[in-house]
This record gives sequence, C-alpha cells and structure tokens, in this order.
Amino acid sequence: MGREVQRIRLLLVEASEILRDGLAHLLQSESNLDIVSVSDTPSQAVKAARAHKPDVVLTDIECSKGSAIELILRIRKVVPDTRIIVFTNSRRIDDFFSAMSIQVAGYISKENSVESLIKMIALAAEGKLVIDPPMAAIATGGLKALDGHRREARLNGVSTLSKQEKAILNLMADGATNQEIANALVITENKVKIHVQNIMHKLHARHRLEATVCAIEERLQRSLDGSGPERM
Repeated sequence: MGREVQRIRLLLVEASEILRDGLAHLLQSESNLDIVSVSDTPSQAVKAARAHKPDVVLTDIECSKGSAIELILRIRKVVPDTRIIVFTNSRRIDDFFSAMSIQVAGYISKENSVESLIKMIALAAEGKLVIDPPMAAIATGGLKALDGHRREARLNGVSTLSKQEKAILNLMADGATNQEIANALVITENKVKIHVQNIMHKLHARHRLEATVCAIEERLQRSLDGSGPERM
C-alpha cells in the first residue's frame, strides 16, 4: 500500500454565511484538504487557529468586525508558521499592498473556480507565494502607476538610508509595529519613530505604506520570478 498523502489542514474565515458554508462544503470534499474549523469573526478565528494549528488560513481582507490585517497579525502570533491567504473581492491597490506588507502567502480573487482555489491553497502550503492573474494585473497596474515615485525612491532615497534605517524599513515591510521594531533592535520606541520619519523623508513617502513599497516590491518580484524573497 502507498503512503497516505498528508492532508492540508485549512481554517476558513468568512463573514458571509452563504459563501462560508458553501465553500466549506466544496473544499471538504477534496481528498487533500481537511477543514479544521470555519469562523465568521476575528475572535473565533484566533481561537480556532490556536486550537487546531492549521497549515493554511483562508480569509478575506474585508472584515465586518474589525481589521483583517489586525486579524492576520493576531493569527500569526498564535501560529507563526501558518500560511495565510487573502481571499477577496477587493480590487483596491492599497488592500493588496497592505496584505503584501505583512507577507501573506497569497492574494486571490473570489471569482476563481474551486479547482483553481484548491491548486493555489496547495501551492501556498508548499511555501510558494500565490497571486492569481486578476490580482497580479491590479498589482502590476498599481506598481506602474507608482513607478516614477519608486524609481526616485530607490535611486535617490534607499541609497541614502543608514544601516539601521534599512533594518527598520525591512521590519516595517514585515508588518512590525514601532514597539516590535524597538524590541528587535533594542532601541526605544521614540527612537524608532524618529527613524521612521527620516526614512519617509528620504524616500519622499507620504505615508508609512509608501515607505515600504520599495522593500515589498523587491521581495514580491523575487518570489514571482522564482528566486525567492530577499531583504535589502
């Protein structure tokens, strides 16, 4: 007898009851998937993640009861090795970059077929970054729109960052808070705030998200072309 294939333990987080129940039913029928829990609120999702330690979490970026980004970060603290996929109808470029800034395992559209969704869940479980064509097109459009700004930031800004500023920018791109950055670098939170202000000034960034675009894009591009993410 052949060795049994390891099933992917999946936690589904979805506010819509119809979509949640229907999707759970369809995915549960797959031989390589095991739906360990289905949640409709952030608190339920965190409790389920702690109890079941899923391989993959599938969640929307639009959360009816709180911030989805906050939820992803909370789940990551409970199960840091779990792969988290954003499954959404959102076409907002800032939603995409917000998800990429905290290094989710995937960003895919709810318009995908169940077959495509299953394949992308499997790829994410293997450690790959999954972005479906509609979302990739949106990302490319957004990156092109920001191309002039990014080029100026990379050529005239990134090269002027100090070693510590680059370390802080990388931690920002990981989704770390100022307090978490302070703890990691053993400096005060006030010092971090000053560095962040300097980074944004050097990169001509209007807000924190724009300041992390350079690092995020470099990692994303390396993941998409198969060379793997790399820090600055």
